[in-house]
Amino acid sequence: MNIRLWLTASATGLLVSLGLFWLMQLMISTENLKLPETEPIRMVDFVRLKPQPKLPPPTRREPPKPPEKEPPPPKIPLTTPRQVATQAPDIDLPPLDIPLNSERLTSSLTVGVAPGPGLQPSANLIPLVRVPPRYPVRAQMRKIEGWVKIEFTITEDGSVKDARVVEAHPKGVFEHAALQAIQRWKFKPKEIDGQKVPQRAVQVLEFKLRRR
Repeated sequence: MNIRLWLTASATGLLVSLGLFWLMQLMISTENLKLPETEPIRMVDFVRLKPQPKLPPPTRREPPKPPEKEPPPPKIPLTTPRQVATQAPDIDLPPLDIPLNSERLTSSLTVGVAPGPGLQPSANLIPLVRVPPRYPVRAQMRKIEGWVKIEFTITEDGSVKDARVVEAHPKGVFEHAALQAIQRWKFKPKEIDGQKVPQRAVQVLEFKLRRR
């Protein structure tokens, strides 16, 4: 009876020991297990936005209207004025004397004819404006007299151009004064078939001192 009871108690104790041993092994193995990492939970805040008021559409500005074009002025018929050919009267002007201290300058005007390139000279020269030359002071003080022969062109309006000294006596004394004077002269222009044409001419200006 005692042996049977002992065997039963021994078997029960062995089973309990095995159970405890297995439980301890299970606990040790569970500690070595790594739990899977989990991402932290993110909190999302929801913000309610206020609806923005709708802006009115921009107004489109109309471009300014272009100014109305003024009507063109009425065309006025142009009439060409008729040119009336006027002839200057033939006036014989007396020679001009210029008083200079106690002496006076006299100019003897001699109209000559000289050939010119491309122009036909005429001997019928009518001076309308004659400007007497200015007597050089140096020649006056030295009592020098002389003359200058000038060739020039009479234009369609009677003025003088292209004047040059052809001959002078004495040389280098009266040329400048003679050229300045002749360029201010006016002549009656030459006419051919009612048309005024230029012509070449020669004028001799004499420088003489006349005593009282």
